[in-house]
Order: sequence, then C-alpha cells, then structure tokens
Amino acid sequence: MRCESYRLRFDGRILSDQDIIGLHAMEREVGSFYLTESCYPPRMNIPKHSHQNASLYLILNGSMTERCGNVAREREPSNLVFTPPEELHSNQIRSSGCRLFMIETKARWLASVKEYSCLPDSTSHFNSTLAASLGRRAYNEVCQSDSFRPLLLKR
Repeated sequence: MRCESYRLRFDGRILSDQDIIGLHAMEREVGSFYLTESCYPPRMNIPKHSHQNASLYLILNGSMTERCGNVAREREPSNLVFTPPEELHSNQIRSSGCRLFMIETKARWLASVKEYSCLPDSTSHFNSTLAASLGRRAYNEVCQSDSFRPLLLKR
C-alpha cells in the first residue's frame, strides 16, 4: 500500500493514515524538500516500509533499532542517517521513545545533486559532530517562524 500523503510504501503489515498522522509533530513542504518532525512512543514497531524520496534524518532524542535486510543498527541521539529512495527497512523504537527530524528530497533535487556528486547507494550513518551540528541547524531553522525562513531553506 502506498500512503500518498506520507510518501510511504509498506511491505506487509500497514500502519493506518491515522497512526501516521499521530506521529508527526510538524510537517512542512519547502521548495524541493519535505520536512518532518516525528515523535514515536516507547517500544513502537514500525513494520517494513520504504520512502518514495531519499531522506536524511537526525535523531533528536531517544533511540531506535533500524533494520535493513539482515543488518540491524542502533540509532542514537545526534546520529545523522541518509536513506536512498525505496530502501526497504523497519524500525523498533527503544524504551525511551524516539524523536527525529527528517528531510526528504524530491526527485528533481536529488537528480541535480547526482550530476555533481556521488551519493551512497544504501543507508549510510554519519556519527560526527559536524554532521549532527548541520542537522540540528536545519531543524532549528525550520522551528523558527519568520517570513525569511522559507527563503533560507530553499537555497
């Protein structure tokens, strides 16, 4: 099933639109990006799914285990993770719950980036102070509400 409004495709068990809506604390579309802050309750299991768009997400607090095929990776605060479009994965939220900020890129933006640089073919984890700082900075920009923020984010 594809949930068009949330750009998701589930493989097997499906979360309802109502379940998904309840997880989003903030969602905006700015230029070539979808920006979403999601809050997951403790021990929630998100079944196998893929995202239509490439995404970059930052764990703001809490943690989860992300499973891609047979590989399970722990995602902790300040982890920045890139996921290519249509990468099938599942998530198990840990006992502390999890809050994350996700930036999804529309296909036309991703195509323009690929002309000038190389992007990973599979999920990639960036656990550096610089990567976390850049993710946090983008999140803080989105949380500010003034008339110039959309212009800064579109650049």
